[in-house]
Amino acid sequence: MNEVLGIGLIMILGFWGGRLAAYIKLPSLTGYIVFGLICGPYGAGWISADLIETIKDPLSVVAVSIIAFMLGGDITFKAVRRLGMNLLKVAGIDTIWTYVLVFLGLYYIANQPAQVALPLAALATSPAPTVVVPIVKELRARGRFTDSLLMVSALEDITCVILISLSIAISRPLIAGGDPSADALLVSLLEIVGSVALGAALGFLLVYLFRYAGGEKPRLLFVLSMILVGSGITTAIDFSALITILTMGIVVRNYATDTESMFERVEGVADPLLLLFFTVAGATLQPGLIPAAGIAVVVYIAVRIFSKLSGVYATTRAFGMHEDTCRHLPYCLLSQAGTTLGLTMLVAQQLPEVSDQILTVMLSAVIFFEIVAPPLTRNALVTLGEAHPEQVDDDDDDWDIAASD
Repeated sequence: MNEVLGIGLIMILGFWGGRLAAYIKLPSLTGYIVFGLICGPYGAGWISADLIETIKDPLSVVAVSIIAFMLGGDITFKAVRRLGMNLLKVAGIDTIWTYVLVFLGLYYIANQPAQVALPLAALATSPAPTVVVPIVKELRARGRFTDSLLMVSALEDITCVILISLSIAISRPLIAGGDPSADALLVSLLEIVGSVALGAALGFLLVYLFRYAGGEKPRLLFVLSMILVGSGITTAIDFSALITILTMGIVVRNYATDTESMFERVEGVADPLLLLFFTVAGATLQPGLIPAAGIAVVVYIAVRIFSKLSGVYATTRAFGMHEDTCRHLPYCLLSQAGTTLGLTMLVAQQLPEVSDQILTVMLSAVIFFEIVAPPLTRNALVTLGEAHPEQVDDDDDDWDIAASD
């Protein structure tokens, strides 16, 4: 099967998987993953392993870069100042707490090697804004709790990206049979700083180019071109595409004018690409590895739930935040979905020697949290009176990733 025909087949299969999932009241993302698994090389074999290997790496880089750009668009300096520095502290402390506990659980209870436990622990800190944001939009939720939820979820994902970069730097020498050195960590930190600087430079270049853009379409063209250019540069010089493009998104969101509609256009263009990406992610899952990874999946899920609930509750209490925030915010940060899978695929690309273990644990965990977590977020927004579902349009497209992921 040639690549063009194969990509078309994957997109059709993913589309109907998402529709079926939505019909039975499950997130569309779950349908993409499950149909990818069923039809992939380890299932019915309709999607060949050679095709997956051909498109997986470039698709992962582009898809994750677009996710990172949209994530950067969720961070505004104005909102950070308005909501206060306590949210920054909550996000930072909870991220470190979750990272440490999940690593210890995987390493000591599930007996996973450090080179597997470290990246999995970093991935555990991601609270998936790609679940939170669509629920907020669907319910037309607004209020201080909603603003706090959006801000903390975005901040924790940014911290997650940094922890992933550090975990990869530590895991590489362990896989090679050596020990992580101070030099390796220093190189990783320099890569992070360099990635931030490159992302800021590309972001300000975009802001400058917007002055000559005659409308939304030229702006969209500039953004998509710069995402690809930035991703390509980071691949060539071993910088982090995630951090670079995320920083670029933050700069554009905060320094360009009239950016809300532009980010929505990027999201619309990204939908077919992300459908393809998540279906391919499902096709890479090997069911035969699930029994061996069973204990790791159980430990990952259990420890992550405990660490998220306890970390957010304790920090919000310690900083004297509102009672409603203390009670409900922890449950709203359990989701893992699109952003998490994008990060997982990137980790698997960077650490191919342990990619099967990481993908098996994460894809299994994401399906669990995709089913369990979204209702908890919905319930919190409705209970606190910040949801206005009566304002929801009846003609929303039920297969759109942004509305169902």
